[in-house]
Amino acid sequence: MLRRRKVLGTAIALVVGCNLAEGLDFFHPAEPEGGKPCASDDDCTAFNGPCGNYTCNPTIRLCSARFSDEGTACPQGSSNGICDGKGSCVTCTEHFVSNCPTPKACTGFECVANQCAAKQAPEGFDCDKGICDGKGNCVQCTATQLQQCASMAVDCLAVSCDAANRCVNGAPNAAGKDCKDSAAMLDGICDGAGKCVKCVPGKLAKCPMNDACTTYSCEQSACVANYTPQGTGCPNGVCDGKGLCKAACKINGECASNVCSNGLCAPCTNNAQCDNGQYCNSQSGTCKPCDSQQGQCGANQYCDTGAGKCGGKKPTPADCANDYECASNHCSTSFFYCWVKKCCN
Repeated sequence: MLRRRKVLGTAIALVVGCNLAEGLDFFHPAEPEGGKPCASDDDCTAFNGPCGNYTCNPTIRLCSARFSDEGTACPQGSSNGICDGKGSCVTCTEHFVSNCPTPKACTGFECVANQCAAKQAPEGFDCDKGICDGKGNCVQCTATQLQQCASMAVDCLAVSCDAANRCVNGAPNAAGKDCKDSAAMLDGICDGAGKCVKCVPGKLAKCPMNDACTTYSCEQSACVANYTPQGTGCPNGVCDGKGLCKAACKINGECASNVCSNGLCAPCTNNAQCDNGQYCNSQSGTCKPCDSQQGQCGANQYCDTGAGKCGGKKPTPADCANDYECASNHCSTSFFYCWVKKCCN
């Protein structure tokens, strides 16, 4: 910072009016302090520099300088600097840091005391390839910042960050932690040894729910069904020894299938097992009223859809739609009556 000596004030006091104003508007006292007396500009050239030219102020007869604007380029050794607006050529100023190195992903620069100072991004700050390590490097992870490793995590193996700041698989996760094995299409739990399995002893959350006729245990990492003995009571009847709770019965009529076997209702398998003109529904294994002519009653019977019963063939004459409905095996296509076929409809 340039300073004015007392002698300069004494000199200025002798000057009048606008000449004083003009001198102070455009010139600053030169170094050394107080300015050098001069008669012409030649007496001041020794003070010229890259960021200021010195001339002789004709009003006060002292060498004074006009400094280059802050940010003006100037030579500084083997590189370029900038003027600080105070006559010095420096590397940078608070407002001009263009001479500092190019910022990197995790390192920026600021100007401190006219020198470029690196400013590191904080640890965990996002960068192109991961996160900043707080030391100016863009890395995959740090010991305390593992968020970038989540997408690389392998179920049942914990992830950690190695000395090279790379995500690596670490120790196995504790047994019982939820996991998924996409290749095996398995929704399971960790076995404590780094594998995703269906169960481990004492941890059966991924096995089917127990019920009155079936309980589950874990054997060799697989859920195993254990059936309750046949005849054991269950909410809707008795267990069949195969994991199902079936209605108990003494006679066929107590079952929807009209089949009672060994004290349990069993599914029907054919129409002959059903009573009252019903047919055996193969999907449910129960006897039901017919409602269609399409295969419910069999080849030798038609369905009385009004009554929901399968019956014998219709006598002649009777309304019909198909030949199989008629005892004569002929339904007139002209009158839609069962008729004796002779020569024509």
